[in-house]
Amino acid sequence: MTTPTNDDGVVVKNTTVTLPSLHMQDVSSLLTPEKLDGTNYVEWALNAQNKIRGRKRWGFISGTKAAPNDTNSEEYEAWEDDNCLIKSWLLDAMNKDIRSIFLRLPTAKEIWDMAKQTYSVSQDASKSYQLYCEVIFVRQNGSSVIYYWGKLQKLW
Repeated sequence: MTTPTNDDGVVVKNTTVTLPSLHMQDVSSLLTPEKLDGTNYVEWALNAQNKIRGRKRWGFISGTKAAPNDTNSEEYEAWEDDNCLIKSWLLDAMNKDIRSIFLRLPTAKEIWDMAKQTYSVSQDASKSYQLYCEVIFVRQNGSSVIYYWGKLQKLW
């Protein structure tokens, strides 16, 4: 067996560096860049949806992955484990005051639906008016088109 060398005759060692893995279940604090505070629902929901879909758990939110009827089965236990995991992702992505509102809801879907009902702009006429005013008063003011477009996109 020969020792591998590079073009200069220097001995080359094959070493493998193992980086610590970050399991999907361990990143609840990374569900969204900012915690839901009551004013940032749209951005929060889009970020959370992307992360939950990316973790292959969106069915728990959409309702397509419903709890099995037999609550004594292994399938139900596995479903409940996943449901609790997703609930923790959602609750950890909310500020303390908001989290307390949703803490006792039994399913991730109920947390999601209640957050949408409570904080969605389309559900609140005063927030709709506020958004309307913000859009009306956004000006480019010498900014680049990309920056201006970004400001408008963030409002929507």
